[in-house]
Amino acid sequence: MMKPISVKVTPQFLRFLFDQLLIFEKVSDGIFASRLFWQSRNAPSHLSTGSSSQIHEYLSSNGNRFAKVHQYIDPNNHPIGRPDPKYFLLDDVAFHT
Repeated sequence: MMKPISVKVTPQFLRFLFDQLLIFEKVSDGIFASRLFWQSRNAPSHLSTGSSSQIHEYLSSNGNRFAKVHQYIDPNNHPIGRPDPKYFLLDDVAFHT
């Protein structure tokens, strides 16, 4: 298997791709799976005490990772805002910020 072509893009462009391809909706509908990849309890000071920073991987139906997103979680484990895409593999191109 060939290594994908790495393309650095703006955060806005990556959000645009996710929106156009309805990635977040497909994860919510269970078409794609999400799993926790990384977590830190060192959230920014403007968030509630006990909030955390997380990176989630999105997986295709055959279990292949195709995206990573960043998300803040409040002390009750509820998402704060919308996930922020950081990586997206589309065909043989890896888009990243």
